[in-house]
Amino acid sequence: MTKGNKKTTEIKKTAKAAAKKDSKSTKKTVAAKTTKTSKSKETKPIKALTAVFVVGGSQVIASTGEEVTVDNISAQKGDKIDFDKVLLIKNGDDIVLGNPYINKSVVKAEVVATKKGPKVEAMKYKAKSRYRRRWGYRPNLVRFVVKEIVA
Repeated sequence: MTKGNKKTTEIKKTAKAAAKKDSKSTKKTVAAKTTKTSKSKETKPIKALTAVFVVGGSQVIASTGEEVTVDNISAQKGDKIDFDKVLLIKNGDDIVLGNPYINKSVVKAEVVATKKGPKVEAMKYKAKSRYRRRWGYRPNLVRFVVKEIVA
């Protein structure tokens, strides 16, 4: 063996020892944090209804009062929208799961703003044939506030 190999093995050993020390210290801090939280009697805030629903071909997770920005829907500012393709509703520990959608459940929302998003650029290229096509567009984004989740 040469001196270079001994140095690298020594460096590896010290790195492993340092990693073990770090993992032990993080375990101690995590355990201390959990004991502190378990000793204190803090009341957990009541969480609002949360729903997973389909908007314009994509799934969105939102709760009541939350603002969401999506594309692929046509709406103007002030419009009221009802999303009836609700996949899941969560109320605290209770979960209602649809197959694929939950019957008679609706997410009611109101459009707050519409704007154009950042430019999306795309390109086609074929080698050795001098073929290049470039294009781009700015998607129309709609921001809405979830007003109510009807289960």
